[in-house]
Amino acid sequence: DVCSHVKVVVRVRPENAREKEGSCRKVVHVVDNHMLVFDPKEQEVSFFQNRRVRNRDVNKRANKDLKFVFDGVFAEDSTQAEVFENSTKGVVDGVLNGYNCTVFAYGATGAGKTHTMLGMANEPGVMYHTMKELYSRIEQVKDEKVFDIAVSYLEVYNEQIRDLLSNSGPLAVREDGSHGVV
Repeated sequence: DVCSHVKVVVRVRPENAREKEGSCRKVVHVVDNHMLVFDPKEQEVSFFQNRRVRNRDVNKRANKDLKFVFDGVFAEDSTQAEVFENSTKGVVDGVLNGYNCTVFAYGATGAGKTHTMLGMANEPGVMYHTMKELYSRIEQVKDEKVFDIAVSYLEVYNEQIRDLLSNSGPLAVREDGSHGVV
């Protein structure tokens, strides 16, 4: 049931121009559509032939080779449409059935949140695809149902919450004794 659980997906963003030009090592390897390896081990032939230099094994790498499994993993060559179809499209069903639904993009600066959520003019992101699907589906049943849609677009950054749909500055978050956190 789309309305009763959290689905966690990972999108590995494409390399930017600076990364392509440099000799950057990829630190994420997508295994399949559910698994990725962070800081994968590299097969490397060493000039030092397993010798120690200054009390240090020069062949020993710091690679962690950590494997993670998610509900979905999208490689850097995934399209915005593929990410939408296999991640947020199902949320539209919940919205149309009266549930509050959230898409939460999380990651470090430069990880690709904006790329995935907003996209570019020639390849719009998940937000565009979600709104297009939502309003297309509303149009199909407009004679049978009436919808009242409210949308929030918030950013949490450096412990401040901003409403990105209005230019109002940081939002005040406080705890109310009878209503909880507001």
